[in-house]
Amino acid sequence: LRHNYASWAVMKGVPVPVVSRLLGHSSTRMTLRYVHLDDRNVRAAADLCGYASMPMVAGAGHDSVHTNDVAPTGMVFVPCEDGISHNEAENITPAQAEAGANVLLHAALGLVEPTPADMLSAPTNQSA
Repeated sequence: LRHNYASWAVMKGVPVPVVSRLLGHSSTRMTLRYVHLDDRNVRAAADLCGYASMPMVAGAGHDSVHTNDVAPTGMVFVPCEDGISHNEAENITPAQAEAGANVLLHAALGLVEPTPADMLSAPTNQSA
């Protein structure tokens, strides 16, 4: 739970070294493993696809803890039926899975040039 607060504090402008000291980490590198800051492309992708989204701070040790060692990390969460998560009863519909996959696709495309719209549009006939 304390890593939820670490991410929230850094997003609100508390310097990472201060958060690191408050958590008792010996270096800011350890703090940065748990602080997820880069969700801009995920939010932009949700907007592009027309899906509602909201920022969330995840404190669990997802795979992003490890990828955050190499690059800023954002995650896509799909709401589960009745709010049940990490349990055998967890369930999403195929449409929700498709929405999550679309957000992930467009978030990844947003990290490369040309823009995602250019990559997904049909080529223009230059000879006409």
